[in-house]
Order: sequence, then C-alpha cells, then structure tokens
Amino acid sequence: QLDVSHESFIRLWQRLQKWLEKESISAETYCRLEQNACLWDNNETGLLRSPELENAVAWFYRDKPTKQWAARYGQHFELAKRFLFESQKEQQREQQEKEAKQQQELEQARQLATSQQQALEQAQQLAASQQQALEQEQKIRASQKQKLVGAVIALIISITLFVWALSARQEAISAQQQTDIAKKQTESERQ
Repeated sequence: QLDVSHESFIRLWQRLQKWLEKESISAETYCRLEQNACLWDNNETGLLRSPELENAVAWFYRDKPTKQWAARYGQHFELAKRFLFESQKEQQREQQEKEAKQQQELEQARQLATSQQQALEQAQQLAASQQQALEQEQKIRASQKQKLVGAVIALIISITLFVWALSARQEAISAQQQTDIAKKQTESERQ
C-alpha cells in the first residue's frame, strides 16, 4: 500500500525529473551557443545559420536565460547574446537582400513581359495592316478583272459587229453588182 505522502513524493519526483531534463537540454543549448560565440569571436567560425539559428532563438525567447543562470554553465553570456543577435541580424539582412533580388528579378520579368506584350501588339497591328493591304489588293484585282472581262466582251461584240458589217457590205456590194448586171442586160436587150 502506498501512503499519500509517497504518492505526493512520486509526483514531485516526476516533476523534478522533467525539470531536470528541461534544464539539461537548456544548459546543453546554451553551452553550444556560448562555444560557437567564442569561436566566432576568434574568427574561427561564422554566424549561426538555419536551422540552428531558429532553434537557438526559439530557446532564448522560450527559456529566457539570465546572466546569473548562464554563469552556472559558462562565462560569456553577453558574447553569446551578441552572437545570437548578430546571427539573427545577418539572417534578416540576407533575407532582405534575397527579397530585394527577387523583387528586382520580378520587376525585370514584368518589364520583359511588358516589352514582349508591346512587341506582340505591334506584330498584331502589322499583321492586321498587311491583311487589310492584301484585301485591298484583292479588291483592286477583282475590279481590274471585271473591267478586263467587260473589255473582252466589248471587243467580242465589236468584232462581231465588224464582221456583220463586212458581211452586210459584201452583200450590198454583191446586190449592187447584180443590179448593175441586171441593168446592163436590160439595156442591152433594149438595144
């Protein structure tokens, strides 16, 4: 049988274990941060980068370490803080540069798209004007063709009338000659 005091002790022991685990993880994170800060201060390493930076920042704001707490695990709390914040500033600067570059590339892409759109519109206008010119030329050709057909028909009619006129003249001449012959015969019979 367990006594109430034993149950209470066990619960407190479990809480103590969780607190010790949390403290151990926090101390380990801080020691790693301080070690990297000292290396950075001696120009032996660079600033923190993702994902280590995000993890360290999350730990710093979640656990809110103090100088007194950090003194149990190291001697360079201010350096570690400066290292963390400089890493954060550098990441923000790089992010801003990246965003500025992306914005510049986006603007260049927009300008390129605009110029291509203008070129396309000019090409469409040119194609439309060429199409209009072609249609106008086709109308002119059709009109000229109609005029030519009319002229050919008029020529055929003229030739037909000329041939008919020649034929009629020939008939008239022939009739005149027959009349002349008939007159001569009549005169010669009278004589």
